[in-house]
Amino acid sequence: MTKVTIKIERPDGTIEVVDVSAKFYSMNDALFAGIRKATAAAGKGNALSYDVVREDNRTDGEKAWDAVDAKIAQAERAMAEGNNARYLTLRAAADEARTNWADDYPEAAKARADEAAARKAIKAERLSHSHVANQRD
Repeated sequence: MTKVTIKIERPDGTIEVVDVSAKFYSMNDALFAGIRKATAAAGKGNALSYDVVREDNRTDGEKAWDAVDAKIAQAERAMAEGNNARYLTLRAAADEARTNWADDYPEAAKARADEAAARKAIKAERLSHSHVANQRD
């Protein structure tokens, strides 16, 4: 979830932090400049700053997967570059990292395996339908 707030100095001098997450899912300098101008023009005060906080609601296992995924990507880049020796070394390291991750986070490993099986089943179902459609033509 993302929380977007704006700090506003009201005309009476009080500082208010306004949660605008319901209206803005993100914020940047250009958008804030427009808000600052509109706030002043409406006589509502001076928009001082904004803050965007993104919460990471993933499990520890999902977060730890990022390191494994980075190793896999590194190996795949070596393969794409045609560097087979480097690929084999990096792939072995990625496989070891994956094994260690699965040992450390068995629930996350099962969830990933279940998701992969579901995607494979959906793909097989789509292929079987396209095969039947091709036979009709």
